[in-house]
Amino acid sequence: MQRSHIDALRAQINEHAPARKVVDVPAAFQEIFPHKGLPRGAVSCMNPSSALAIELIAHTTAAGGYVGVVGWEGLSYAGVESLDTIIVVPQSDLNVVASLAESVDLIFYRGPEAHLSPTQSRPLMAKVRKGVASVVMVGVDVASPAVRLSGRISTFHGIGCGTGRITSFDLELCCQAHGMSRSTTVTIGAGGVAASTRTQVPACAL
Repeated sequence: MQRSHIDALRAQINEHAPARKVVDVPAAFQEIFPHKGLPRGAVSCMNPSSALAIELIAHTTAAGGYVGVVGWEGLSYAGVESLDTIIVVPQSDLNVVASLAESVDLIFYRGPEAHLSPTQSRPLMAKVRKGVASVVMVGVDVASPAVRLSGRISTFHGIGCGTGRITSFDLELCCQAHGMSRSTTVTIGAGGVAASTRTQVPACAL
């Protein structure tokens, strides 16, 4: 993405100035997150769970927030209604992430790197700390992330004996932060998102 395009997007978004210290997540997810959301001005890590990413994107954009998706070409936005507040950049470019962090609410970055060294991540971290976004590295690890988040679909509902159609699915979530790990299973489908179970254990036990 050209620098001029990024500047134009920033000018458009600057009126949307968030006052909260976290990006809100769906109510069924909140109990596993510190302060009930993803911390702004910080970098978190997540496994490549498209189902979880779409739920977070849909919730943020429905609330009027802006989302950036950088480098995740295969992500489907079928479950998202407010597509006009999503900035999609196909290339895996950390400079774009750093620029968007100044203005948007939530950024997902999926890159070829399995791990960002301190030398690679230091300029990004400095930009993110000064910005307002919560940055989520997908399948990419950094040292000391604010949150480690994972999602896994465990069960599909609506199909039996080889017939029917998927009406909902269970998504197992785990969030590690501040030395603790919290998990929940949520059912996502036509009826919305509902939590079914929760547990809390020390992170070192996982």
